[in-house]
Amino acid sequence: MNFEEFFRQATGHGPYPYQTRFAEDPELPHLVQAPTGAGKTATAVLGWLYRRHVRPAETPRRLVYCLPMRVLVEQSAVVAKGWIDNLKPEFPELDIDVHVLMGGVETAKWALHPERPAVLIGTQDMLLSRALNRGYGASRFHWPIDFAWLNSDCLWVFDEPQLMGAGVGTSAQLAGLRQRLGTQGPCHSVWMSATLERTWLDTVDYAADNRVGKPLVLEDADYDEKLPLRKKMTASKTLARLPIEATTDAKELTKAVAEQVFAKHKQGTQTLEIVNTVDRAKAVYDELAKLVNKSKLPKPGLVLVHSRFRPQERKVLNVALQMTGEAAADRILVATQVVEAGVDISSRTLVTELCPWPSAVQRMGRNNRTGDDGPGQVFWVDTDDKFALPYEVNDLAFARTMLTKLEGRDVSPKSLDDFKTDEKFTLDFVHKHVLRRRDLLDLFDTTADLSGNDIDVARFVRSDEPSTDVQVFWRKFADKPTEAGPTRDELCNVPVGVFRDFVEKKSKEKVTAYVWDHLDDAWMKLEHQKVRPGLVVLLQTTAGGYTVERGWDSGSTATVPPVPRESSEAEESTGGDPLCALGGLPLSIAAHTANVVHRLGELLAAITLGEHAEALTTAALWHDVGKAHWAFQQGMRGANAALAAGTLWAKSGNKSKLTHGRKYFRHELASALAMLQARAP
Repeated sequence: MNFEEFFRQATGHGPYPYQTRFAEDPELPHLVQAPTGAGKTATAVLGWLYRRHVRPAETPRRLVYCLPMRVLVEQSAVVAKGWIDNLKPEFPELDIDVHVLMGGVETAKWALHPERPAVLIGTQDMLLSRALNRGYGASRFHWPIDFAWLNSDCLWVFDEPQLMGAGVGTSAQLAGLRQRLGTQGPCHSVWMSATLERTWLDTVDYAADNRVGKPLVLEDADYDEKLPLRKKMTASKTLARLPIEATTDAKELTKAVAEQVFAKHKQGTQTLEIVNTVDRAKAVYDELAKLVNKSKLPKPGLVLVHSRFRPQERKVLNVALQMTGEAAADRILVATQVVEAGVDISSRTLVTELCPWPSAVQRMGRNNRTGDDGPGQVFWVDTDDKFALPYEVNDLAFARTMLTKLEGRDVSPKSLDDFKTDEKFTLDFVHKHVLRRRDLLDLFDTTADLSGNDIDVARFVRSDEPSTDVQVFWRKFADKPTEAGPTRDELCNVPVGVFRDFVEKKSKEKVTAYVWDHLDDAWMKLEHQKVRPGLVVLLQTTAGGYTVERGWDSGSTATVPPVPRESSEAEESTGGDPLCALGGLPLSIAAHTANVVHRLGELLAAITLGEHAEALTTAALWHDVGKAHWAFQQGMRGANAALAAGTLWAKSGNKSKLTHGRKYFRHELASALAMLQARAP
């Protein structure tokens, strides 16, 4: 079966020529330059699946699909699972699991099976932090495992990297350093974008002369009039500036924008308003709600979408975003940048605040996206430099100049490409924080410093952007919490600065925020000065800060409804050993070691490791010798008093928390010391 037949079975329609080239060319490109709406997700996922089918030995075992925003992750996962389900009957070897990496307890345990092909989908925060051995929202005891699997035998695909800030330079440096340091199995990187300049990937260790694979660009055949891409690329849409007076007053701006959006909305169609900050999006939404309620005309539906919702509520919003036909016939969507990339949504009318040129191109792609919602109208709102954040003033000034030149003209993807060619401009990109070889090697050590702090990788993940996040969840408890760890659906992303102010304010009201202390095996009070990116923070439901309708809301004092959960796993601590206290049969050290050696044999049969195979076999034999220590055996019998005397136990057979006979005891350290004492290699 060729790729066209393969693609058709997965999707129900044929591929574009560039998608076929991605799947069938002997060498993968390092850059795919394709406009919004050209099917880049299908290119990456189905191209990788086809390569796994026809050339499994040459194709990386894991597809790591990295997205700039959370709202895209679940949507991409659902689509990928659907394609795989369609292919499985014909290709049983492609019965591949799709895993979402979003923080919280990883119920799928994807990392336990490195020999299996897998699709891993997540945001740059979750994926790049894991690739740097500091996984956001992940157990610190899992960091080295994630680091290993994400830097070997992988195809990394970065979708719309122009929206990733420092993630562009870090992803390029990681690609270059993997080449220089070597990896187990092939590890290739592909960046996919309509607006990424090729020079943005020029870094110290990933210069143009050592890149693998040539750029893949669309050719005349891709724009054939018989293909639907032609219709999308030439879909009519006209640009105009909204007649709003320049103002430095946030309330005036919000009210004026809401009035204009309401006036421009055409009854029976969909209008999309994109705002640059969550706070302004919520304010515009509130003003629109007032106008809708006062109107004597048929009332359009209103939907608010931003990145500060828990997955529990975001699932509902994702469904709303994907609605078409009657369900979306007459409504106004108010959104932030979360809809810029990857969201398959089309509007008759689009209103956007002034934003950098790459973002403007992406946003205009959400108007008359298919060519069936036209003629499209795109309006932009010029704003005072006071409202520049989260963007740079210079970037907005350039975009303002370009948008002014386009006034009254068509802004279809094809027209924008022609405009860029005519204007002969290239976009600059400054790498503020470049990951160097010594930085990466320093990150191999995951030990916290004497103050309990870890090396902060935020500058490599999202630079020094103020939007770098912590993750917050709410539980109902009386005094000091004894809570299990959060599940993914409970976690709400909150900007570091915003949450720092929230914690400082709440501390004056005797409300406490908690973080897990892996040394003391307990939830400890979080001082506002110690709020940093990547933290997972527990709040009481009475602390407020969130509503189901509006997401994160610092000013809300209403009790937050907790997310229902079937089960939740305890947070791990330095003195804990959760994998040794599971349900099932008790296992002696000898029996467990035999199982591990057998399992390792299965892994080595599936993954070729050469010289490292012997070292791993030695490690398997020695890895649990430390469990013979009296402190561990005391913990085993504390968990299960029925264990027979005279036997050294590795698994208690009871699902209960272990308390060893010595504080901070780790059996892994005892095993390592035993190997050193025996002069093992």
